Amino acid sequence: MTPSISTIQRLLRKSPVLTILLAELAGTSLWFSGTHAIEELKAESDSAWGHVLWLQIGITLAVQAGFICGTFLFAVTGLADRLASHRIFFVSAAIGAMWNYLFVSFYQISELVLLCRFCTGFALAGIYPIGMKLIITWEPDKKAIVLSFLVGSLTLGTAIPYLIRGLGDHSWKIASLGASWLALGGGLCILALGEGKTIPGRSKFHIHKIAYCFRQEKYRCSALAYFGHMWELYTFWALIPRLVGVLLADTTNQHPATIALFSSGFISAGALACFLNRYLNRRMGTAQLASIWLAISASGCLLGPFLSDLPIGIAWTILFFWSMAVVADSPLFSALSAQAIPADTLGTALTIQNAIGFAITLISLQSILSCWSEMNLWVYWFLLPGPLFGIWNLKRLLKNATSESTAPS
Repeated sequence: MTPSISTIQRLLRKSPVLTILLAELAGTSLWFSGTHAIEELKAESDSAWGHVLWLQIGITLAVQAGFICGTFLFAVTGLADRLASHRIFFVSAAIGAMWNYLFVSFYQISELVLLCRFCTGFALAGIYPIGMKLIITWEPDKKAIVLSFLVGSLTLGTAIPYLIRGLGDHSWKIASLGASWLALGGGLCILALGEGKTIPGRSKFHIHKIAYCFRQEKYRCSALAYFGHMWELYTFWALIPRLVGVLLADTTNQHPATIALFSSGFISAGALACFLNRYLNRRMGTAQLASIWLAISASGCLLGPFLSDLPIGIAWTILFFWSMAVVADSPLFSALSAQAIPADTLGTALTIQNAIGFAITLISLQSILSCWSEMNLWVYWFLLPGPLFGIWNLKRLLKNATSESTAPS
């Protein structure tokens, strides 16, 4: 006997946060469903790409550009605050799954590859930032914790294509198609779950909402720190398979499946840090914890060029903690921003913050990846300004918070 929709909904609502986390993990598996197969795509597709590095840049930037366009659309139209979050999530997941399937079907045509990856990125705009708003409707009093868990799920999701390939030595097509099925399943779960108990009123969009957000000093400092973090994050992730390849150069374990498995492990390390935020946040403030993660990340950027000269065990250890720190601060910025903004502006505030942050990744990815062939590991120093800029803005936020707490009442 097939269970009814209401029965499924009751089961999902017993653990709504867990449901959203699993759906986010499934949906964001679309993110790197093309990037994990760069070498194979170059060998099997047409010759228009030239050097394999340009294929990686093209596919990576197409997803980021699509995501930016999607988030700007949600922000400028106010759809993130006007429509039901669970419906946006489902439609976006279904569309993303479809375009990812088309990518696998037409991978031999470079123009269609870019179009499919762009449209997949566009659909992801309704999965990640909308997922942040959705999870807050279920746990409005635990923003920092649930957003940390959500970003942890996103991190695991981006690692899934690498993991599928690494564990079973499967073809890249199986790993990519698996992401489509996961995204569709996650979208259906969210559609059945619905929104939480704290749903902001559906408000009309006004362009002044965006200006209002940036006039709030706490939001502005948090958003600017997030922008610095984004300068580093996606370029770091895009470079992980190349860095792993360099570190394995003196071993016999340079098989693509081995590199994919190591890459999935290091990307997933960020999820561990996001889950640890729950406990660390009890001992220190959100802004202070984010500053510590940024400082660790900045240290990784400084040490990056020297990793291949270190004993392999020390190099893996540094890379592991760097992989943790590079993403652990992301949900903390979202929590700080959410705390600074009224509920009826939350969707727009988080969406525009994401849109600008991902626009910055376009510049970082294009400029830094294109330098890899000439500079190799030294490109990591170009990532350093990001976390330093983030620390500077959080220092301003902490300074203002201290001033407010010591001011006479």
